[in-house]
Amino acid sequence: TQGAVSLALSTPDAILTNTSGVGAAGTLTLTADRMALGGNPVSASGQIVTLQPSSNTWGVDLGSTNDTAGTSTLVLSQAELNGITAGTLRIHSPQGLNATGTLSAPGADLLHLIAGGALNNNSGNITQDKLALTASGDMIVSVDVSNLAVAVTGDAYVQNDHATANITDLDGVTGFTSGGAGTLVLRTANALLTNSSTITNTGGDLAVTADRMALAGGTITAGTRQVTLAS
Repeated sequence: TQGAVSLALSTPDAILTNTSGVGAAGTLTLTADRMALGGNPVSASGQIVTLQPSSNTWGVDLGSTNDTAGTSTLVLSQAELNGITAGTLRIHSPQGLNATGTLSAPGADLLHLIAGGALNNNSGNITQDKLALTASGDMIVSVDVSNLAVAVTGDAYVQNDHATANITDLDGVTGFTSGGAGTLVLRTANALLTNSSTITNTGGDLAVTADRMALAGGTITAGTRQVTLAS
């Protein structure tokens, strides 16, 4: 269709099924407590695509295939993510967001996961060239990304398996900001961490670990708290 498209199912636990394809020339927003996208196209090339539950008490589970009615969780599988084409894919959870297994959004230039509570992944990595993470709670995630932006109100523990990682600004998220203790780890040997923005801790100590660092392009701020740089 021409222009923006917004499709919402307001009934609790209602399921939105995509049996053919959904497309938009502008922004595309799909809102439903349950979705069965079936790997069929959800396309807004170069635009923002947003997927979210309609109920404010629901969370989001990425990577699972156990989509059962009455669980208060919007479940999106990797196969469903594979069918999405977007400039930016935003997946918004009013409550917590959990990711299971190795996940990616191959048809999106940028993936932004937004949680109204904690944001965690149980196993594997979230793999993307550009990844923004936002949580109103604590965050424990493992990623494999080139460009990363993080905003969390609580404690943040982020480990990155990419050989090069750039802390930057993505989709309205500025650098790496945590409201509690902040830990950023590059686990790959000889990996290079570049700070092109700001790394900020407002409520706890900050620990940054990488074999190589290029920090001159940005700032690191932790107020009166301790900052540890290590390899």
